[in-house]
Amino acid sequence: MLSQQYDEYTPTDHHTWSVLYDRQLDSVKKFAYRKFLTGIDQLEFVSAAIPEFEDINRRLKKITAWTIYPVPGLIDNQ
Repeated sequence: MLSQQYDEYTPTDHHTWSVLYDRQLDSVKKFAYRKFLTGIDQLEFVSAAIPEFEDINRRLKKITAWTIYPVPGLIDNQ
């Protein structure tokens, strides 16, 4: 299985995450189902840095028994 290779994220990558996270969260707070926001809180997502999959998986597995993992490149949406 691939690893996230978290240490390869640059300060620019983290900044981009922060900008997009904050922008999307503003929309989510207005339009998303309330439970989605609960999930964001439970997974402890923050805008300061890209989430580390290991940390997310520990929390996600407790809540849902699911885990996430990286994929090699972009996934075609068709």
